[in-house]
Amino acid sequence: MERRLAPRWRATFERALASHASKATPLLWRCYVGAEIAVGQLAAARRVFLRAVDACPWDKAIWLDGIRDLSSVFTAKERSGLLDTMRAKGIHARTDMYEVKLELLSSA
Repeated sequence: MERRLAPRWRATFERALASHASKATPLLWRCYVGAEIAVGQLAAARRVFLRAVDACPWDKAIWLDGIRDLSSVFTAKERSGLLDTMRAKGIHARTDMYEVKLELLSSA
């Protein structure tokens, strides 16, 4: 996607997500986050990801995509917090929590 077309596709996503029914559509959120990542707008992708987990907190794919694809924009402490929130919501990920904790300690 070209940068000059960004306002158009962003407006399309926002319009689609304005509907109450489509706001709870995980695939639409995942595509939106992916589009932001594809054009290199990681800060915007982070904002969309956080909106997505607010709208669809039950969807494991959204959580895992965001944590994996946006790891560079989240600190170790934030990633650890996201994983803790996932567990609290009953979403389990196969991860070595010791590895996450070690990364958190090494970045402090």
